[in-house]
Parts: sequence; C-alpha cells; structure tokens
Amino acid sequence: MKLEYKQQPLPHEEEGTEFETRQFIFRAIRLVFGLGLIAIIGYLLWDNYRKTTSSQAYINGIIIPVRAPITGTFKISNQDLELTPGKSIQAGTTIGRIENIRADPQLATTQQQLRSQVQQTEKQLENIQIKIENRQQSLQKVAHKSNQENALQVESAQAQVNRRFNQLQQAQKTAEFTQREAQRYRQLGAAGAVSRNRVEEEDTEAQIAQEIVDASQAQLAQARADLAAAKAGLSLEGGNSFSYPQVRRQELQTEIADLQLQLKALKTQQEQQKSELGTADQQFQLQTRAAVKMPTTGVVWSVENPPSSQGTTLSAGDTIFRVVQCSETWVEAFFPENEIEELSIGTPAQIKLLAGNSTFSGSVQRIRAGVGRVSPGQESAVPPPDQVRREVAVRLSIDNPIKAPAEFCGIGRSVEVTFSEGQGLFF
Repeated sequence: MKLEYKQQPLPHEEEGTEFETRQFIFRAIRLVFGLGLIAIIGYLLWDNYRKTTSSQAYINGIIIPVRAPITGTFKISNQDLELTPGKSIQAGTTIGRIENIRADPQLATTQQQLRSQVQQTEKQLENIQIKIENRQQSLQKVAHKSNQENALQVESAQAQVNRRFNQLQQAQKTAEFTQREAQRYRQLGAAGAVSRNRVEEEDTEAQIAQEIVDASQAQLAQARADLAAAKAGLSLEGGNSFSYPQVRRQELQTEIADLQLQLKALKTQQEQQKSELGTADQQFQLQTRAAVKMPTTGVVWSVENPPSSQGTTLSAGDTIFRVVQCSETWVEAFFPENEIEELSIGTPAQIKLLAGNSTFSGSVQRIRAGVGRVSPGQESAVPPPDQVRREVAVRLSIDNPIKAPAEFCGIGRSVEVTFSEGQGLFF
C-alpha cells in the first residue's frame, strides 16, 4: 500500500486569494453602479431633450364684473345668501336691489304731462263714443220711420197702379165699342140710311175714345214708375229725390262714419301716448329701482363693495363683485419663441399641478406671440406676467378641469405644461 502526500496551502496564501476576490466584486459593483448612473443621466438628458416644458404656466379663466346699473343704495334681497369669494351661485339668482329715491325731476314732469294727455284723450274718446251711440239711436228711429213711410208710399203707388189699370181696361172697352159703331155708321152712310153728319159724329167719338185709351196707358205707365220709385225709397212728389227720412238717414250715416274716423284717429293717438308713457315709466323705474342678478353660473371671485345692513351707496357703473365661470377655464403657458416652431393647434399636452401630483390632459387652442408687448384685449382673471416679453403664450384647453368652487375652479394655480416628441412635436 502506497501512501500519497498532499501539500496544504499556507495561511498567508489563503488570505491573499480571498482579498483578490472581494476586490474584484467591489470593482464590478462600482462598474455596474457607474454604468447605471450614466444610463440614468443619459435617459434624463434624452428625456429632457425630447420634451418641451413651459417656463411658466397657470390656470386662467374669464372674469365677469357685476356692476351697479343705477346710482342708489344696494341691499341684499336674500339674507341667507352669502356674497363671499368662493361662493357658487346659479345664473339668474337675484343678489340684491338698488333703490334711488332721487329720480330725474324732468322725467317726473314728462310722466305727469303724458298722463294728462292720456286722460284728455280718454275723455275725448268717451265723448265721441257717446255721440256715435246717439247718432245710432237716431238712425234707428229714422230708419223705422222711413220704412213705415216707404211702406205707405208703396201701398199708395200700388193702389194707383190698380186704378190706372182698371181705367185703361174701361177705356179700351169703350174704344172698341165706338170703333164698331163708327164702322157700322160708315156702312149705313154709304147705303144712304144715315146722314153724313151722323157718320162724322160717330168717327169723332171713336177718335176721342182712342185718345182716352192712349192717355190711360200713359197714366198706367206713370203709376208703375211711381211704384218702382216708392219701392226704391224715392219720393213720389220730388222728382225721384229721396224723401226726408231717407235724406236724414244718409246724413246720420255720414256723421257716424266721420265720428268713427275721429275715434280711430284718437285711439291711434292714445296708443302712441300710452307707449310714450310706458317708456317714461320704464325709464323712471330703471332710475329708481333695479335688481342685481347673477349674469351666469359661476363662483364669486372678489367682492369690491360688500353689502351692509344699512345698505351700500353705489354710483352707476360701480363694480359690486366679480364672477368667474368654471365652465370657461384654460391653461395659459409660456414658452421661449425658439422652442415651439413645430407647435400647432390641437397638439396634445400634459398638464401637472405644481402643488400636488394631479395631472390633466389638454390640447393647444391658441398661440399668441408678443406677450407683454401686445395687449391681449380680454379681461382675464390672471393677467400675463411682466417677465415674458420674449416668450410665446399658448392657450390650452383642459379635458377634466377642476370644478371645486372653494378652489375657484383652480384658477390662478401654477401648473407645468409638457409637450413630448410623438405628441405632435419634432425638435
């Protein structure tokens, strides 16, 4: 059996190997840490390069001043209504009323004059109406009398026609008889039975009888004409002129027509006077009493003239309080002019509140250069800062705006707006 001898490492050799191993590990860790730090720094630099961030930005909104419409004393109508900043009030809510006991004296005089004119016109209308009623009553009486007289005239004319007709028939019978007799006597005279004088007498009687027939026919025709005139309401004895009742009836009808024209003209004049009086009353009302109402649903931004229990004295045009609309908020962001060359309307953006971690989405609505050098021409809650003269103002809509009235819907809060590559910008 052969024994083998194995050499054991010396103690100092074991310690050196272990030290080298630890040193290698430490170097590897430092290398990994350094590479990671470089990667993080590189990512941050790359991320910062691909993003454009606003230098300043804040939430803005339209501010609406509520002014006193007239000079007077302002008092709150509803004591339960608190007119304080941050209070949400619905559109149309009556905030209070302004009363002015000292109105324009000239306007009061004009009112009194117009009222007097209206009263005088009303009296004239009453008088004309009474005249029309009287004329109408007289017209009814005259018409009744005229109808009676006309009926009598028609009856008399009809009787006269009947008499003339009977006379004509009698004359025709007599004429026929005398014509036969005259013919018979002419025959007898030709035979020598009667004398010539007798024949001439019979001929004369026949001629007279025929003349009577002709006269009766003329009288019948006149009687029938008189009957037609009577039926038409004409006088029998006045050359086909109207009778007195008929003439009076026409006179009354003419008077009524004239009065009705006067009545119509006075009514038109009265309507004009009442319209002028209504305008004067409205102006007087506007000068002495006016309601202050909420112009739109919004939040009270500030109160310039707070109401008091005794009332607040205001002049026409004084601002009572200001209102902002939560439905009309946006972000006003400012960027250097050389960093937004590719920016366009509709470009999406990320909006972040500086106080807190809340973020919102938005998009570009408007781009305006020359901020601080050109007046924006719109009364906003927050004006542009003075130190942005070489920057561009970008207005952005907010997809989910802040609705809390106590926070004034976020108006005035600072935000940070970021545009990233891939969202519509390429730098």
